[in-house]
Amino acid sequence: NMTNHNDKLYIGTNGGGLKIVNLTVKSIVELKHDATRVGSISANAIYSVLIDDSSLWVGTFSGGLNYIPPRRNIFKILNKPGILNSYGMNIRSFVLDKKNQGIFGTRNGLIYWADGIVNTFTTDNATELKSNIILSLHPFEGNYLVGTYGGGLSVFEPHTRVFKPFRTEQVFVENSFYSIFQGDNGFIWFGTLSGLIKYNLEEQTYTVFNTSNSGLVKNDIYSIMQDSQGRIWIATRE
Repeated sequence: NMTNHNDKLYIGTNGGGLKIVNLTVKSIVELKHDATRVGSISANAIYSVLIDDSSLWVGTFSGGLNYIPPRRNIFKILNKPGILNSYGMNIRSFVLDKKNQGIFGTRNGLIYWADGIVNTFTTDNATELKSNIILSLHPFEGNYLVGTYGGGLSVFEPHTRVFKPFRTEQVFVENSFYSIFQGDNGFIWFGTLSGLIKYNLEEQTYTVFNTSNSGLVKNDIYSIMQDSQGRIWIATRE
């Protein structure tokens, strides 16, 4: 996972912790789990990162959701006693609201936390959810896009707690959606194991880019981001 904030690139790695690249001075800081130090990040496999001017949130493999509280320089694990304890969870993706409640994608289903109430959805209790491995989440017209591993792309409606298919074409139903990026020009980009999907919101049409019709060297698209010049950058398997 990659995200950009204030000329710093935050890169989540699989085993190497969180790398922070300062694009101005060309330096790299590594944040890794250190069992001897209180307040270090809880795991070195980083699935997701959220950064703003006041906080840093990091979803990990088996280490829960880590965050740095305001005016502190140590990591803590999200734990609301009696409501939600993320310790030991695999947090593949997440979206937070102003109360730091929100929606969390794990390897064991989707967790929705709102107004102090936590609901967990799996293929056992949500028939339209086709996979318990939630790879990506994105706010979408008052709802959430939910990208899964092998189960396609769904729309979760918070007010009804119902999942619906985003579209019925095979590329949206039988696919793995690792990343979702919405630009400022009316397009949503989806990183999948079948290539890069460019979706036109106004016309509701889409184009699939893969190794056979573009310059992509691999069809496995894991992360998408946009730079200050409007260019789309993608991370692939190789």
